[in-house]
Amino acid sequence: MKKSLLLLVCFIGLSIGAHAQKGMSGIGGNIGAFIPFDEGLESMGGLQLKYYYNLSDNFRLQPSLMLNFSDRELMPGGSLDVHYLIGYLKTVRPYVSVGVSAASGHKHYRHDITVFGPSLGLGLNWRITHGLSMQIEAKGILNVLEAGGYANIALGLSYNF
Repeated sequence: MKKSLLLLVCFIGLSIGAHAQKGMSGIGGNIGAFIPFDEGLESMGGLQLKYYYNLSDNFRLQPSLMLNFSDRELMPGGSLDVHYLIGYLKTVRPYVSVGVSAASGHKHYRHDITVFGPSLGLGLNWRITHGLSMQIEAKGILNVLEAGGYANIALGLSYNF
């Protein structure tokens, strides 16, 4: 009986330790710019709603929904990114972002614009408090459906839990 109890306590202790290593999850939003590499398209402002889940201390998964807009275009979309957080500092951590993005909209309400492709970027995560983080990120999105791509520059705020 004592061995079973000791084994149970060890198992619970290891489970808690493994959970603590995962870090935090969070939900937040970004405001930014969606800038085309092609001169024929115009730049757009953007809003993004994001959730992230820390797979480990250094890797996190971030799905997001975005709405890019200008005075003549509206382009909703989404992305799924994996972030690799560099270093072990608790307050400021740079990261590399790799993922896939998709968006679709109408230019001048006449013809469709579709963006789908891989993305690569760099960012900086700053933990302001235990429950609040700020991010700045720049990434490029290669459009595999049409020639060209986009740059996405964003400033975000997240609540960690």
